[in-house]
Amino acid sequence: MDDAILLFRWKQTNIFKKFRYLIFCTNVCCCFIMVSSAIGALRGAALDETCGFALQWH
Repeated sequence: MDDAILLFRWKQTNIFKKFRYLIFCTNVCCCFIMVSSAIGALRGAALDETCGFALQWH
């Protein structure tokens, strides 16, 4: 009986660890995508301003 309970608990913690790892990976991926898009947006805005300034200058 005790062995069955221990096995069940071990399986639960194992699943929980895997689940936590999955959530962690998903969070890292989301953060990476957000940072990439933010950098892309900033770079795009800087490019637009530079091009706009260059066009006004000429």
